[in-house]
Amino acid sequence: MTKPSYEEIFAYCESRHPSVDPVAFFLHYETNGWMVGKVPMKNWKAGIANWDRMREVNGKKAQLNTCAISCRACMDAGTLAESGLPCTCVRGQEVKQARDFWQRQKQIRLAL
Repeated sequence: MTKPSYEEIFAYCESRHPSVDPVAFFLHYETNGWMVGKVPMKNWKAGIANWDRMREVNGKKAQLNTCAISCRACMDAGTLAESGLPCTCVRGQEVKQARDFWQRQKQIRLAL
């Protein structure tokens, strides 16, 4: 299997499985070297379909990106890529909160 790009995953999720968070899927398998357990992934589209199925089975609600303008799925720290405006989607808010938290921690350490 050739490793898919984030853009391929985003397009596939948007067209076939909109309840799957493409960022979460991409980051999960990117950090695991595209392995499923100890076996290399054979079909990433089937992996996305399985994520969607497992979400339904487990009864979890999807956290959809609700930005009017694409924020590149908040990989740019919670700001909309084209305008620099704050992102309003769930992922963008999480990224912004984490960034703000670590900035506060750094300020505290510098003050000591």
